[in-house]
Amino acid sequence: MSPLTDLTRPTSNGVADCDPVPAPVESWPELGTRELPAFPVEALPGDVRAWVEAVAAETQTPLDLAAMAALGVLGAAAQGGAVVDCGWEEELSLFLLVALPSGERKSSILRAAVAPLRELERERSDEAAPGIRELRAKRDVLEVRRRKLTKAAGEASEPEKRTVAEAELAEADELLAEIGEPVAPRLLADDLTPEALGGLLALHGQIAVIAAESAFLDNLSGRYSENGANLHLLCAAYSGEPTTIDRRNRDPEIIDRPLVSVALTVQPHVLSALIDHPIARAQGLVGRFAYALPVTRLGHRQIDAPRASAEASQAWANCVRQVADKTDRTPKTANCVGSVSVSHSTVTKLTLSLSLHSRASRNYALSKRRG
Repeated sequence: MSPLTDLTRPTSNGVADCDPVPAPVESWPELGTRELPAFPVEALPGDVRAWVEAVAAETQTPLDLAAMAALGVLGAAAQGGAVVDCGWEEELSLFLLVALPSGERKSSILRAAVAPLRELERERSDEAAPGIRELRAKRDVLEVRRRKLTKAAGEASEPEKRTVAEAELAEADELLAEIGEPVAPRLLADDLTPEALGGLLALHGQIAVIAAESAFLDNLSGRYSENGANLHLLCAAYSGEPTTIDRRNRDPEIIDRPLVSVALTVQPHVLSALIDHPIARAQGLVGRFAYALPVTRLGHRQIDAPRASAEASQAWANCVRQVADKTDRTPKTANCVGSVSVSHSTVTKLTLSLSLHSRASRNYALSKRRG
């Protein structure tokens, strides 16, 4: 039996059948080896390509690792600013997963890739801090006043006094609604539960999870929940689908266009577990990711590898900052977002390469699982 199988074959009751079923040849070509075309670094912008090649050379790691990390960071920096029109519409958010064994310097490369975005997040947080403190102080004063007005309106024996208190109470409520919940800007998150993800998206509309561990996937798969996996919001945030989150004893959280970018560098057993998860397959999470399973360079590394130049690192940081600074993060719906036309050949080249890497990764993980 081919290790490539139809992982989401529906049954009559609408639940995906987890039993392996041979895939039609026309939909899943047999990939007998893990030899793939090289990652198309030539499709990357010049400064991005230079950083990817420099970091890969310095760390003696596959180009795929740095390239996927760079794409994940740029997707996080740009998400929400536009939709891509290349014959169909796609959000700028990306779901990326690189699987490599321990010792492949995944954390080091991801840390270098995301550093400019973390610095930008710190700068925006520091810049917003004085205004946030002022708004929180005003909110505290208004909440104290609201409690007093509520008590006065409830205890007023004369209709005139009750009317005045109720009018002032309505004014206080209006001012509180204008202030809202003052929070520091957020671009990045890590060890999120489904509930925390919903809360962040309700406050900010979008977030990026860029991590060298699998805690995020573990949480979504039900590590802290007796009810099992909760993947709906993450799947919806792949394409900005409007979502309403209902919680017991709380007002519903309405998110018009939730967006999440995910870039994970994990060990191969995490990929196997993701593919093996029936709910992740049935709800389409497996299919939303682009995968890379690069060939290790262990045993073939240069001892005196060239260091990445400061110029390449600075150019990468400038690129990330430029993309993020040009992204309008004002909450908006999909109907009022601009579109960006891109080279069809570039999209096709990157998509084909990522698709081949994804298929090979699934092929390898399935073959490992079946022993």
